Amino acid sequence: MIIRTISGIVFIAATFAAIFLHPFVYMAVFGFFLFCAMHEYLRITIGKGKVALKAAAIVSGLSAFLCISAFVAELYADIDIYPVGVFFGCAGLMSFLALPVINLFEKHYNGLGNAWASLLYIALPFCLMGYFYSFNYATLHGWHLASILILLWAGDVGAYCIGTMFGQGAKGHKLMPSISPKKSWEGVFGGALMTLIAGLILFKCGVIWGTFNVNVWFTLLYCIVIFAAGVFGDLAESQLKRNFGVKDSGSIMPGHGGFLDRFDSALLALPVAFAMHILIS
Repeated sequence: MIIRTISGIVFIAATFAAIFLHPFVYMAVFGFFLFCAMHEYLRITIGKGKVALKAAAIVSGLSAFLCISAFVAELYADIDIYPVGVFFGCAGLMSFLALPVINLFEKHYNGLGNAWASLLYIALPFCLMGYFYSFNYATLHGWHLASILILLWAGDVGAYCIGTMFGQGAKGHKLMPSISPKKSWEGVFGGALMTLIAGLILFKCGVIWGTFNVNVWFTLLYCIVIFAAGVFGDLAESQLKRNFGVKDSGSIMPGHGGFLDRFDSALLALPVAFAMHILIS
């Protein structure tokens, strides 16, 4: 438990440092998170071989993330980095186009689908982080992205605590035991409550929307939708690991598994949150 706690604190500290210190730190740290998550996913789905195919997929996804992040830094942080964005954009496009060619030479026909899936499932949500990072940047300076992550973490804590106390044993009501035996409906309700509490605190502090005119009722809806999407994201990753007979996506974070395990909720919550932003805009 001590190692798990220390590992979690280091991860949270690195995440907040990446968001609030400087756009370059954001690009480096979240780029590292993306690299690790894609590597873990491709190792699970494709296996230990097919290095060129996996490398091309990772380069494509990482380049797309760095390209968008560079343009965000150019537009909102007034950093002259446009040529870097163009470079990574070209690198990402070339790597993406190379995927089917590499797949033909490696004769691993299931690998191409998994490589493309890694871009949609992992790289796309990380690219969307650039939108949330830049949202109302003059006022929030990255706080909206931090708020989404805080809501997801609050939901995890609430689900773990309430689920452990009331959702285990014969009296507990299992959520989807065939996918994740330890998750319970009690944990879901506890996570939802903790998410709403965290959302209200962030709303009162003015760090979710900044000067953007959104009322408290939409904010609560926003929190619940993010939490629900996070639960489905968690279950989806659990099903993925179960399909391939894997307990954890990695071991880089002692007590937590891999970065794919840490971002499983966010991978679905971020696109859903983006869709809600489109609705209110």
